[in-house]
Amino acid sequence: MQAILLDFFGVIAQPRYITNTIAAFLKKDMAGVRPIYQSYERGELTREAFWKKMGVKDHARIEQRLIETFKLDADFKAVHEELKKNYAIAIVSNADAFLLRSLLKRFGIADAFEAVVISEEVKSAKPDAAIYRKACAALGVNASECVFVDDRQENLETAKDLGMTTVFHLVEPEKNEYKADYAIDSLRGLLEIAEEIL
Repeated sequence: MQAILLDFFGVIAQPRYITNTIAAFLKKDMAGVRPIYQSYERGELTREAFWKKMGVKDHARIEQRLIETFKLDADFKAVHEELKKNYAIAIVSNADAFLLRSLLKRFGIADAFEAVVISEEVKSAKPDAAIYRKACAALGVNASECVFVDDRQENLETAKDLGMTTVFHLVEPEKNEYKADYAIDSLRGLLEIAEEIL
């Protein structure tokens, strides 16, 4: 294995759902926010157009609240320090670029990855195969040389179909029956997997 591809929200940072957080801030129904945000994260809407559709004029204030809400996984930096000795590490995330890159900067990990592949920027979102292929291309590796870590079954299924080794990050273990190649309930579990497959 040459590379580890990590989801961001739900794996590296919490909470796992951007749309839930936005809906809560704006006191809107999540069902109304989700499809509009999905268009934003796929690059079909600009940042300004998204917030206009949300009825927000001062989006800078809301975005700052969002940035302050998300928390970096407590184990990430220690786990990253170990994994980077043997693997190229990348982010593959469904998100808007402004939020994700702002969080990377706030967490002090903007330079921690060989590639940061964000759905808005590449105009493809998981579970579409194109975003996985773009991540492989950015790292110069084949899918079969990658470990893919995500907290959503449909995203893992595509990775598996492409030939990646899959790791299910179980945020809600009791609700998940999908059998990935491996399952973890904390990022530290990746260190045991890395020893096994190195």
